[in-house]
Amino acid sequence: MFKSFVIVLDNHPWGQEMASDAISTGLSFGWSIEKLSAVDGRIVNMNTCLSEHGLKLYNGAKKHQAAMQRPGVFGNLLSHFRLWKLCLQLNQPIGCFEHDIIFHGSPDKIDMRFNDLLKLDRSRLMKNYGTGNCYQGVYAYIIKPSGAKKLLDWSFKNGVTSADVMVGDGILDIAFNDNNLISFNPKQQSDKNGYTPFSTSKSMTF
Repeated sequence: MFKSFVIVLDNHPWGQEMASDAISTGLSFGWSIEKLSAVDGRIVNMNTCLSEHGLKLYNGAKKHQAAMQRPGVFGNLLSHFRLWKLCLQLNQPIGCFEHDIIFHGSPDKIDMRFNDLLKLDRSRLMKNYGTGNCYQGVYAYIIKPSGAKKLLDWSFKNGVTSADVMVGDGILDIAFNDNNLISFNPKQQSDKNGYTPFSTSKSMTF
């Protein structure tokens, strides 16, 4: 059984409550899952963090380059980047989840014969920003070391942008699982513009 991680801020009560929902529903279906402390974009300096990691901002997605100035978007990217590094260090597949999902099925329903990355959703196809076809949101996926290496290599060469743009099929092979194993936590309600109170991608924070 591969390990799975739920990204959540340590000091965010609402996020912690939803992450606990993710953990409890995951455990009930047999997932090996635990919380992973998210990077809080409000308390880190973006330029300093990029320099410490040997990174720069990707200049091929101007819209998302601006979005990276938002603490939640930058912190979200660094949190996923941390998981990609962990996957390569462990040299085994890992599950990567954001705090606002819940589980509806067993990992036994996952076909592990994919090459690099398996998304457990089919979210909206976004504009191609130079990373190939990419999809709105990276809240639920399984990644293999081969995929993690491709993402990390591309990041060090070209720079980084928002996590959902990074996960594009011009960088790595993307497969999909259609067994409806996850959904958004119903506690996370969207308004008429699609914004949620504590979304990892839409809000200023987690």
